[in-house]
Amino acid sequence: MTLSIQRLRQCLSIRNIGYFLVTIVILIDLIIIQSPPWYLRLILGILLAASTIIPYIRRFTIPAMPVFGYLLSFYAVQFVPTEYRPQHIFVNILPTLERILYGANLSEIISNHQHPVLDIIAWFPYGIVHFSFPFIFAFILFVFGPPGSLDIFGIAFGWMNALAVFTQFSFPNAAPWYEMTYGSAPADYSIHGEAGGLARIDEILGLELYGSSFGHSPLVFGAFPSLHSANATFTMLFLFYLKRKLWPLCILHVMWMWWATMYLTHHYLIDLVGGSMYAFCAFFIAKKYLPAINPNCRTRLAYLGITKISLSAFVHSIENRDRSKSSSYMKEANSNSMTHLNNDDEEALLMKQEDDEHIIVVDDDEEEYPLQSRPVSLVSGISTSSSSSPGPSSPRSSPYDPYIPNAQPGGGGAAGAGGGDAPPKTQRVQAQVDEVVNIMQDNIDKVMQRGERLDDLRGKTEDLQATSGHFRRGANQVRKRMWWKDLKWKIIIAVTILVILGIIIGSIVGTQTKGGDGGGGSSGGQPEASA
Repeated sequence: MTLSIQRLRQCLSIRNIGYFLVTIVILIDLIIIQSPPWYLRLILGILLAASTIIPYIRRFTIPAMPVFGYLLSFYAVQFVPTEYRPQHIFVNILPTLERILYGANLSEIISNHQHPVLDIIAWFPYGIVHFSFPFIFAFILFVFGPPGSLDIFGIAFGWMNALAVFTQFSFPNAAPWYEMTYGSAPADYSIHGEAGGLARIDEILGLELYGSSFGHSPLVFGAFPSLHSANATFTMLFLFYLKRKLWPLCILHVMWMWWATMYLTHHYLIDLVGGSMYAFCAFFIAKKYLPAINPNCRTRLAYLGITKISLSAFVHSIENRDRSKSSSYMKEANSNSMTHLNNDDEEALLMKQEDDEHIIVVDDDEEEYPLQSRPVSLVSGISTSSSSSPGPSSPRSSPYDPYIPNAQPGGGGAAGAGGGDAPPKTQRVQAQVDEVVNIMQDNIDKVMQRGERLDDLRGKTEDLQATSGHFRRGANQVRKRMWWKDLKWKIIIAVTILVILGIIIGSIVGTQTKGGDGGGGSSGGQPEASA
């Protein structure tokens, strides 16, 4: 029963539920889309389904399913019948909020100062970087990021854009180019999109690129939120997660994209702020599932414990990224901890090795003596037995015991010419015994010294354990503070969203009361600019 519940929880994980919802969205999009023909859409659906079971390819297509769902949804909204779309297109809300919050229409002010050089500078991030950099950064994250980070990036990126497209569809707003062309005239879905400032790029390049592409845009009134701002902010947040030292570049890139969108009259500043809010919300949610960055690992191969960098190693790591990495992490942690040992610890370890080479090991089966007292008792027994040498009158305990005659004062034997001195043989034996005793005494001293050093190492180990405990408690406190900080940001974002929604609802009620905007859902011809 417990195993079944665990399997059910695994099946009902957030990621699996998200994939299920993405599958439903893709199926609905393929049904709504009218061009290309049905058999091509069927082939596309089969290819997407087959890519999820092909080795190596599935590692990229499965996390990218939300991105595919976003792209199909963005293309499918043009085929939604008019009666199923919102019947009112907001023309005055965004510029009104722009003037209320910022004191002026910043997009209009910035776009008034035009120059071909500025056109190129604005076109590069808006028309090139916006479409190419997410793929470039995905490759960078695959090479230099920890395994699993690219999956989180793709899933969060796709869902963020999909929710932004849903917001644009359900809350249609006109862009600055509409106000400059039609003024405050009501809008309807028969109006085609315009290139705005990008039309000057067509003139500079001598191409008919943006005029035709924006004229056939599937989502004309999708000013809020800005996907250019959302994608730039989201990508830079992940770049900051990967390399925190690049935070000035992250801010510069977002500001560059903001200026370009307003200079080309495609977004108001409030659209850009809204897009960045979507990006921050998506990143804060994705941050909980991102793997930790290891400063000592420069590539994904280092995270997997692979030292040799090659193209085949990167390809092999695609399917072997889920293997256990605890061994490599433990090896690295041990190597890092060994580098932090001080000189005293290293000296003690070296002396311990030297002592091990010179100590004479004696087996002793006695259990009543502690380990350090056994050599002392052994040496004392040897010295006692060696000091009492048997004389000629002493009985032998065994017929094989050696006989050493006592020294006879005044002679009496061949060795008695020494005049009372001990025989030379006895002196040699006594000297050998004393030498053995001295050697063992030295060994005992070394054992005692080694025991003291081991006690020192044990004490330092306990100190390290206490320090690690303090560090763990400090890390928990820091984590709590960061959690509160993230919660404050979430509260601020939520309050800001509520304020914006309140302003929008208030503006809608005010316009309906005063008879302001109206008739936006009519399907008549293209409105004329107001005088």
